[in-house]
Amino acid sequence: MQIFIVEDDIINIEIAKAVIDQCGYKVCGYAYNYVEAIDKIPKKNPDLVLVDITLPGSHNGIDIGKWLSNKKIPHIYLTSHKTEQKIKDAVKTGPINYIIKPIEKETLKTSVELLKANFYRYQKSLDEDYIVIETDFKKEKLYIHEILYATTDDNSNYSNIHLSHEKISRLRISLKTLHDNYENFFLRIHRSFIVNPSKIKTIIKDSIQLNNGEILPLSRKHKNMVWDVLKKRDVS
Repeated sequence: MQIFIVEDDIINIEIAKAVIDQCGYKVCGYAYNYVEAIDKIPKKNPDLVLVDITLPGSHNGIDIGKWLSNKKIPHIYLTSHKTEQKIKDAVKTGPINYIIKPIEKETLKTSVELLKANFYRYQKSLDEDYIVIETDFKKEKLYIHEILYATTDDNSNYSNIHLSHEKISRLRISLKTLHDNYENFFLRIHRSFIVNPSKIKTIIKDSIQLNNGEILPLSRKHKNMVWDVLKKRDVS
């Protein structure tokens, strides 16, 4: 579980980070205001965002909540106190929960359970589709929302999968077989690359840019198909 924090108070950030760690989750980043948040969140690709309602600047936490809702990213509001108007405004953005600071372990864990129970509202979930891969040492389950892309070296019988937080090397499966077995989850962009289409941000000449900023090669052979997939994805 990758959690992003939007909070302008460094003490509250440290408290939230400690609680997240106690729950066994990971902090993938944080921002102090609206501008930083909408810039960093797409690059970090979190599973959940904690948002302080009261933030400096012309945009508050509810504005971030509206943006997150449009992006179908689950979020929880943090606040020092509740007011009726704040609750009404916050509810409109469809948050998972509304937590009074300081955040506590059991409250956060309960909120994550609510997220699991309501995953159908989002493009991704904690218990969504996954693939099973095998390295030289073990078998492992990988959730699709964690996968960025997969590569191979010289069309060998081994492949490498790049996740949002790490790279898993020497999978005992060729890139072709990986693609054929899980063609609903991967898009071929090059003879040596397949990609999770939900992670593609845009096409730049003979390359694609991922949401995290990485650039991958795009062959002429696959370019039109990639364009078609992106058009269908953005319309839906």
